[in-house]
Amino acid sequence: MSGVKGETASKAMSKCIPPDHSVLLMTDTSSEEKLALTTNLASIKSIRPLEKRSHHKAVVNWLTKYESQPNASNLDKVKGYLEAFYHLCEIEEWIAAGSIRIFKLDIAAKVELIQQLEFWGYFQEAIEMNKVLLGKFGSSMDYYLLINIGDVYQKLGQYRQALDFFEQAKKLNEEVQDPANEISVLFHIGQVHYALGEVQQAIKLYKQSLETMEKIGDYTSKGHCLCALGNAYRSLSKAKEALPLLEEAVEIAKEGSDRSFEATALVNLGAVYNELNHQKQAVQCFEQSLEIRRKQEDSWGEANSVGHLANTHRILKQFEQAIALHQQRLEIVKEISDLQGKADSLLDLGTTYLQWGKYKQAIDFLKQSLNIERQIEDIRGQGMSLGNLGAAYFALGNCQQASCCYLEGIDIAGKMGDNLRQASYAQDLAKVYSSLEQYEQIKQCYQGLLTIAKATEDRYYEGHYLLELGLANFDEDELK
Repeated sequence: MSGVKGETASKAMSKCIPPDHSVLLMTDTSSEEKLALTTNLASIKSIRPLEKRSHHKAVVNWLTKYESQPNASNLDKVKGYLEAFYHLCEIEEWIAAGSIRIFKLDIAAKVELIQQLEFWGYFQEAIEMNKVLLGKFGSSMDYYLLINIGDVYQKLGQYRQALDFFEQAKKLNEEVQDPANEISVLFHIGQVHYALGEVQQAIKLYKQSLETMEKIGDYTSKGHCLCALGNAYRSLSKAKEALPLLEEAVEIAKEGSDRSFEATALVNLGAVYNELNHQKQAVQCFEQSLEIRRKQEDSWGEANSVGHLANTHRILKQFEQAIALHQQRLEIVKEISDLQGKADSLLDLGTTYLQWGKYKQAIDFLKQSLNIERQIEDIRGQGMSLGNLGAAYFALGNCQQASCCYLEGIDIAGKMGDNLRQASYAQDLAKVYSSLEQYEQIKQCYQGLLTIAKATEDRYYEGHYLLELGLANFDEDELK
């Protein structure tokens, strides 16, 4: 979930390199980009002590002589850079090590080594590379590293760790009061709150970011924030409000030639089209995003796009295609150890089997998704898994289990401020109680629904729930 970044690592690094610093330029790398490496003397042979010279020689050898095997893993393909990085860290050649971190493996795509590691799903390697450089360049670079570490933890579904690093970055920026960094850190903290199901808090932070962007004219970051805000509205079942925000985000991404962000914005726009039952437009968005992410070898992003495409097939009742795509996504997220992605894949598989009428398979997948969502504190996901579990249990006649799931789902939706989902679960719960002829509980459900309708000033449903409440009273009287 990359997003708004107050300052690029390249800019932060440039502030740390003295103009007269002696360097050794290695030009025969695979992408033919020059890589600046610091050295104390003109010749490696004269470097002292011997241990330091050995590390310098190792750096040169790893960068110029290492060749991976034709069938090598992606990690082995960049092993030369990683080994050189850690040799430089051993002798505290931080500027050179930092240069390797931001080295562009693909000049045309402008993808840095650290980004490529994340694209391939090597999240722990990316975290370690960032952590070892903390405190070596000053507050400007530290801010960027803290944001990057938090971003990777968020991709792993480790939201508390992510929040800790974002809060550290926020505290660091309070000392320098950089408006661009303020935008970035508020955005990232908002992303964590969104992931934890605290959607209203996330929206508040996104709006704060947008206000600062307007003041300083930060057009590029505006796209990321509009995308996040649109996604938040979509999660609250406000697809019509989300649509113009996401359409603008896609346009900003295209104008700025930010292909990675364009893919993200397209996915979120496609999800809104699905909510509005515009499946043809949704498929176009997902296929475009998938093409971008495959070109970038972005495994995390590819899995995300595949999952959304699968959901469109589910909506169209093309269940076999949907299952095949969800299984494909599940394999990818398992390979890159993406817990959030795994939970989402299992939830989507369960939802697909539920709509297909295969309730036992649905329950199996939904239980697995719920376990992971509880582990990573994904409140939003828990609510969806519980709602679908309730439906599956009710379809199999297990009313006690169904009512427990719906009650917990109602509680979660209420905490999130998602009135529509809360109302949906309450209606489903009323059906369960109706099948059991438990009229007091039915009346409690409709009293709750009536409260929601009044709070949202929905006159149609207010009348509908009053009618249902009257019918429940009538049925109860008939039994007496």
